[in-house]
Amino acid sequence: MKILIITILTSVCLLACKSKREISLINDNQIIDEQYSDSIPVENEDETIIIKEENLISIEDSEPILPDEKFFVIIGSFRILNNAISFNNQLQTEGFDSQILQNENGLYRVSIFAFKEINEARNKVYFIRKNYPKYYDVWLLKKLT
Repeated sequence: MKILIITILTSVCLLACKSKREISLINDNQIIDEQYSDSIPVENEDETIIIKEENLISIEDSEPILPDEKFFVIIGSFRILNNAISFNNQLQTEGFDSQILQNENGLYRVSIFAFKEINEARNKVYFIRKNYPKYYDVWLLKKLT
């Protein structure tokens, strides 16, 4: 009985520990599991914002990325373009002015805001987390030049 309890407690502890991986749920319960070893955690009032740096391109039928836009608030990440398009459409019906970006690895990032300055972008992440709890896992993407 003691062994069973110890095994269960150990399993719970291991499952509860956070890893350095982001898991994004997408349509049809598909999961993208990415390693963010190059992410930079930014702390503010016990909250961490992940900032990832990537080369980006705007996909067809999406607004182009302006040269002065360096920081993007990312609300979804997808391997399949159709899933990104569906999510983008859902966000637009909710009133967000979202766009789809593609990184050099072929992942589609759905962005809801773009900024020149990092502080503006951080403030928008905090705003989304506070006012839209279902999108609490938003993060920042810095465009490499």
